Amino acid sequence: MSNTNNITATLTLTELNQLISDVTAAEKITKAGLRTLSRELLAHVFQHGDVEPINTLLGTDDQGKFRLTPINWRTAVQYFNNFVAFTSNFEKEVQEYAVKGTGTRTPLVFNKKSKAKYERLLPTVQAWLAESANDLWTWSDDIKIEAQAPDFMKNAIQALKNAMDEEKGAFTMQEIMVALIEDENITMSLTDIRESMVLPVADAA
Repeated sequence: MSNTNNITATLTLTELNQLISDVTAAEKITKAGLRTLSRELLAHVFQHGDVEPINTLLGTDDQGKFRLTPINWRTAVQYFNNFVAFTSNFEKEVQEYAVKGTGTRTPLVFNKKSKAKYERLLPTVQAWLAESANDLWTWSDDIKIEAQAPDFMKNAIQALKNAMDEEKGAFTMQEIMVALIEDENITMSLTDIRESMVLPVADAA
């Protein structure tokens, strides 16, 4: 097939398929690695009382970038917070992003060992690790990771402001309305606009 649109791929089909295979393999390695870490890190912290390896996994690297992707990080944070018998900043700084995906993504940091929490969680962790099939992924099947839904109205209002901003779009409201009416993907007429702009009349007392 001849190329008439001036768009040229830089990779051959063979190279594309190889890259897809590489990405797939990397995803499998990541999932397998987290499966092992989710068990071994729990065993390590309960055996040695050392929580720093977990803080390292859930934190950032030397460049300040998180080691885990957002969705894997959110799952891991909830997993370790459920089992680790240490105080942390989960409720004050981490919970909103970890559960809902909103707010600021802040590293989960475990601090001091909680004796009461340790005594409560020890039987749970022992039973959990006794089953070799139990890991981060089997546990995540039972929790809810909420996806952050886009605020379409907020985005639309911001887009409208940008369109009317003199330094950005510099469009008039009339030009914007005409563009909306002419867009074949938007069902809108002058009648719709007029009706939407009529303010409700308060009932007479």
